[in-house]
Amino acid sequence: MNNLRNGILLFAFQISIFLFYFISISYTYPTYLTTLSFYLYIALAWAELFTFFFFTNLRDKITNNFNNVKGLVTLISVFTVWVYVIEVSMPGTDNIPYIFTTLITLVCFQEFNFRLIAIETFGRLVNLGISTMIGAVIYTAFFSLYLIVYLGGYPGFYPYLFLLDTFSMGLIIGAVYSLTRSVYFTSSITLSLYMMALFPYTPAIISYLFVPV
Repeated sequence: MNNLRNGILLFAFQISIFLFYFISISYTYPTYLTTLSFYLYIALAWAELFTFFFFTNLRDKITNNFNNVKGLVTLISVFTVWVYVIEVSMPGTDNIPYIFTTLITLVCFQEFNFRLIAIETFGRLVNLGISTMIGAVIYTAFFSLYLIVYLGGYPGFYPYLFLLDTFSMGLIIGAVYSLTRSVYFTSSITLSLYMMALFPYTPAIISYLFVPV
């Protein structure tokens, strides 16, 4: 019964998250609809985390995630390095708030939803390798919505490369989570990929290859 409840909750949250994400990328006007739906699908990841913590049998898994001291130190170190690099390269008062906002919105959304909740939920039913693959499939399906809306911007084989790239990164980051069982480590990776997008040339190219943004 507990595992069935986990699956139902996960499915319900995915439907809602996918819906609001689709709305947020589908509409330019009215602006309030795009903005509101963006914040709603981000907020749903936090609501999902607390729901699974208080109402499912994944409480221990979630607690162990956030009690991982090595992971926390790693994330703080990565955050601090990026603050230093960006402040030196692009000095400005908005840089630190931007890094922090990216961490608690986009990064936490991905790591809570596609890694912690998805992998741990399916990990109760199948082995960790298969649950990691399922998490990567959900991750790919989510970002494929962007491909559907902006298909014209991906001619030829690019849609297939987009899906292959997204699925590969879902597997790689999912594998890191499966090995460490902490979103701190995967958040460090995802945050770094987002921060690389701020720089021209090689760092930006790496980011665009590995993060579907």
